[in-house]
Amino acid sequence: MKKICSKCGKIIEYNKTCTCRANITYNRNVSSQKRKFYSSYAWQKLRNRKVQEHPYCERCWKKYKIITTENLQGHHIKSFKDYPELRLSEDNVAVLCRVCNLQIGDSSEVDW
Repeated sequence: MKKICSKCGKIIEYNKTCTCRANITYNRNVSSQKRKFYSSYAWQKLRNRKVQEHPYCERCWKKYKIITTENLQGHHIKSFKDYPELRLSEDNVAVLCRVCNLQIGDSSEVDW
C-alpha cells in the first residue's frame, strides 16, 4: 500500500516516512469573500456530506490507485472564482487530499 507525502507530493510506502526535508510554505491570499464562504454553515454541511460519501481522495485513487484518507478537503471542480453560481452544487465538489487540492489550485481542469 502506498501514500502521498503531505510535504513534497511524492508517492511512498504507507508505513514509511518520506526522506524529503521540504519546508514548503503556501502563501495563499484568500479574499474575505472566499474566507466567509468557506466558513459558512452551508459549505461545511456540503463538504462534510461529500467526505462521508467519499472518505478518500478521489484524485489519488483514480490517478495513482492510492487510498488517501488524511487531510481531506472539498474542491470545486469548476473554480469558485469563475463559476460562483456553482459553489454549492454537489456535482461541482470533489473530495481531495490537501496535497492534490494544492497541486490543482484554482484550475478548472480535471486531470483524473
